[in-house]
Amino acid sequence: MDSSERLGLLDALRGFALCGVFISNVMVWFSGRVFLPREQVLTAMNNASLADTVTWQAYSTLVAGKFITLFSFLFGLGFAVQMGRAEARGASITPLHVRRLGVMLVMGLAHLFLIWYGDVLSTYAVLGFGLLLFRGRLDRTLLISPCC
Repeated sequence: MDSSERLGLLDALRGFALCGVFISNVMVWFSGRVFLPREQVLTAMNNASLADTVTWQAYSTLVAGKFITLFSFLFGLGFAVQMGRAEARGASITPLHVRRLGVMLVMGLAHLFLIWYGDVLSTYAVLGFGLLLFRGRLDRTLLISPCC
């Protein structure tokens, strides 16, 4: 793709979302809470200093779960932009999208089984294949679909 075809705002939002996901992961992993039993985490939270409490509340309110949601939305939006551009050229998005999703699925499964159980790439890939199934369907079909 030529750089003139890129959508700067979409790229900036993706970078912002990835930064937020990174901050969220750093907060969870470097706090050590992910390795502790729930009871121990609750005890630590009850005995936390004011600074720790304020930091954790700010994280919970401003970061936790927000950026993964934004990144997921941008994944779908990127698919819609690619599909629209392909249709405007008279080309099919399916071969390219299947190939990209296949690579994403392989990378995600490798990450899932070899590195960390919290992988999201494999989930995005599987859901991306679902996007292909619902591409071009009527609104009514989307509304009555059991998976939406």
